[in-house]
Amino acid sequence: MNERPALRRRTTRWAAAVAAFALVSTAVAAQASAAASELEPVAVPGIGTEVWLFDEREAYDFTKREPTIAPRYLVYPDKAVDAAEAADLIDELGLATHLTEYATRAWVINPANGVSYDPETDLASYFSLLSELPRQATWQHTNMKVIGIGEGATFVNNVISQNSWSIAGIFTYGGTMSSTVTPHAPIPAYIHGDATAAERYVSANEAVRVSTQDGITVHENPDDPLVRVVASQDGGQSLAEAFSAAWDHLLSHNYRIYLDANNPGRVDPYVTREGFTLFSYRLDDLGVRQTPVTDSLGSSGGEYMWQEYIPDSAAEAPAGTLPLIVLLHGTTDMPQHIAERGGWIEQVAEVGAIMVSAENQGSRFGFLNFDADSTERLVQHLAVKYPQIDTGRVYAYGFSLGASQAQSWPLAKRDLFAAVAGLGAPFGGGDAQIAQARAIAAPRHEVPFYMLQGVNDTIGQLPVSASSRSVYSAVRAYGALNGVDVPQAPDLSTNPFYGIALDDQGWDTIGAKDAHLGTLSNDRGVVIKLAAVNDLAHVNYPLSAPEIWDFFDDYRRDTATGELLFVPSFERVRWHYDRAVRDGLLTGELAIELAEAIDRAEEFLDGPRHHAALVQLRNAARAADRAGAVALAAAVTELRRSLS
Repeated sequence: MNERPALRRRTTRWAAAVAAFALVSTAVAAQASAAASELEPVAVPGIGTEVWLFDEREAYDFTKREPTIAPRYLVYPDKAVDAAEAADLIDELGLATHLTEYATRAWVINPANGVSYDPETDLASYFSLLSELPRQATWQHTNMKVIGIGEGATFVNNVISQNSWSIAGIFTYGGTMSSTVTPHAPIPAYIHGDATAAERYVSANEAVRVSTQDGITVHENPDDPLVRVVASQDGGQSLAEAFSAAWDHLLSHNYRIYLDANNPGRVDPYVTREGFTLFSYRLDDLGVRQTPVTDSLGSSGGEYMWQEYIPDSAAEAPAGTLPLIVLLHGTTDMPQHIAERGGWIEQVAEVGAIMVSAENQGSRFGFLNFDADSTERLVQHLAVKYPQIDTGRVYAYGFSLGASQAQSWPLAKRDLFAAVAGLGAPFGGGDAQIAQARAIAAPRHEVPFYMLQGVNDTIGQLPVSASSRSVYSAVRAYGALNGVDVPQAPDLSTNPFYGIALDDQGWDTIGAKDAHLGTLSNDRGVVIKLAAVNDLAHVNYPLSAPEIWDFFDDYRRDTATGELLFVPSFERVRWHYDRAVRDGLLTGELAIELAEAIDRAEEFLDGPRHHAALVQLRNAARAADRAGAVALAAAVTELRRSLS
């Protein structure tokens, strides 16, 4: 008799009392060697349903993907199963090695009455289970998949599908679906064997056929390819074969997270039914390679650890042409968290940047903690390893504790980064940080700084205060560093979030959320940007990555002198134009003519009138120079040269 995989020995029972939920992870370790016959079913709280938990989280190590978005599975079998039968079912699905590979969990859920699934009772059991998960550990609703087999598939199709707003995907094998049921959309689904059920999912998701091959038909919503329905003909495939196909064609394509006002790890999906958003899970589809790396970086005291994210396009890039983004994660997170949950993998795939996520809390795992000095050595190491990196385009972004580090490390290594940004910083550096900034401030050596905070962030710092721990002290520090006058104490009457009147402050959007935005400038341009994001809790916000990248991309650093360079752009030209008007250098018809020339140049830029655009810019530069608007003339000239 072949020995069953170790997974079976880690089958553990579901605890009934709330106190027991807090002990699940330790109970798993304690029972790791327990035989299946020693396990006894225990009811889900308040329902009476037998649930078998298969937990492989002990298999996690830093080489794997981000654990908070690992796939998790609710499995509804054809009939009630005991412990041994539940283990057999996990094997038949081919889930044993899968759970180990992703260091994740599966719950096998019996009918509440022990015989057949009841639409009301077992739906209540489903919500009871989902509601309890956040109380035993966070991040339970990020990548939950539902599997239904036979009668379990019928229950999933008819009941769960209508209550699936927090579910990332459905896989059903057999079973049927009522013609009166309309699934809650969007809900990705892989339907094996029931063409009628597949049609119901296709209709609900407003999907259209995109391919058919080997009995598998793929449908996608034209506006979002992650909203996918796959119909598989029943050609005698085993459960394992069908699950493998479902993983390849659908289940591996996405995860789903909550992006509204509350902490997503503690959202109750029975109460909260909106705000769960689909994101891509497949790095291969994005064209980005993740590689975990350890190296001493010249230290005799141990090794550092980081994750590298290299886009496929980097291989063909010339030397010194690609930006480098350094990510710093939050407390207790893994380095993968900020990269995968923050939207940065998608961003580097789009712009072709090289990215590293540093383990800035490495002592948890026996590694060294990154600081400003070791981060500088990391950048130097990467520049040798990847000569495509432009060391004048190195940027740092952090979340939570990582945001506080991202705003403090440039004060120790001023010219290392061309710009920095952070979301959800829990504190500022106080008077010491302000004094440090004043001590190193020098003309043309600014460090552009973008601070984002969630309005609903209970750990964050909005509205700011005069406390030395407030992030307002970081704003003051960067004001001192960048030559911007920031008052000693905030005045919330001038800005309800940051307490300082900003240029062009007002409401706009970042991704799908409203945000109160504004900037601060010195005599060379914008050097500080502040954003208060509405309906955002203390969580990485993946839709903010493009906004932050746009800020980064406005700046470079001269690698020979360390001076900050502002990238030529029409936006920068208009900033100088507004300054010249405000200072009275441009008035009347001249101001109008210059504005029109700049607008025409931008309009003519693409297509056959490109030369005409350059002529417009040349004339605008000459007119600005004659008017004494020297900075504007220089900005226009720089733009013209960059476009020639």
